[in-house]
Amino acid sequence: MEYTTGDHIPVKVNGTEYDTVIDERGVQRFVGNPIVAAYVTASAKAYNKWLVENPIETRNWDEAPFTLNDIDYTPNGTYTLDQLIEFSTLHGYSVAGMCDLSFMSNVEVVNPVWD
Repeated sequence: MEYTTGDHIPVKVNGTEYDTVIDERGVQRFVGNPIVAAYVTASAKAYNKWLVENPIETRNWDEAPFTLNDIDYTPNGTYTLDQLIEFSTLHGYSVAGMCDLSFMSNVEVVNPVWD
């Protein structure tokens, strides 16, 4: 089946159904939460600004802004597998990109686009 920009396709991840959409570049993405997406973007900007303003020789990494790299992505470490999956969907990850994350290695994904 052919999919076009704006098409919504339900995908099951670890037994839970999530809405996805084909974006303007033809990438299938989870429909994100705009608040979470804004936070992720702001976090990345703050981190990049901090990197520019703090020369590598004098950086105190304990003062660096929180970023996605600070999240413990070990299932059942700080967060459950379902929490990690939900978080990844909330900021609009691509379906294929999320499947490449280490915590997704044993997760079943049922995606009609791949049939």
